[in-house]
Amino acid sequence: MIDLNSEIEESSILKATLVVRDCDKKIWLCDLTKREKWSFGRATSSIHPDICVKSGIVSRDHGVFMCVERQWFYLDHGGKNGTFINNEKILSGKGKRKYPVLLNDGDMLRVDHSDLTNPDTRGVFLLFLERKVSDLREAEGIFTKFSIHSTGCNLK
Repeated sequence: MIDLNSEIEESSILKATLVVRDCDKKIWLCDLTKREKWSFGRATSSIHPDICVKSGIVSRDHGVFMCVERQWFYLDHGGKNGTFINNEKILSGKGKRKYPVLLNDGDMLRVDHSDLTNPDTRGVFLLFLERKVSDLREAEGIFTKFSIHSTGCNLK
């Protein structure tokens, strides 16, 4: 079992960053390189995900990001609202999907209700980058470039 509180030798994990845009439109960074497994969801008094967003359409235990053999994957936990990767809805990992989805540099994840033809303003965007990004201005520029070209959604 992985101890999420312990640091792992950085060479065993592929460098990666999530650029997160929550429902309040604020952009922030999550350096995935620090450990192999990250829970993703909305916090409550009893649940505190590693990657925590405010949006009410994100489940408390929405999914998990994990690095296996130097490759990053995302496993959706089958919450009420779906997860889209590059505009395609992915199946839940509980019962329906046996394997997580492999993430590639520039993949855009979005949590939304049903489809992206009428996106919810409370939707959450997560841009996966296979490199360490520590400058927020750089991340905002990268996010804007990728989101306009890859999601087809108006982010304003």
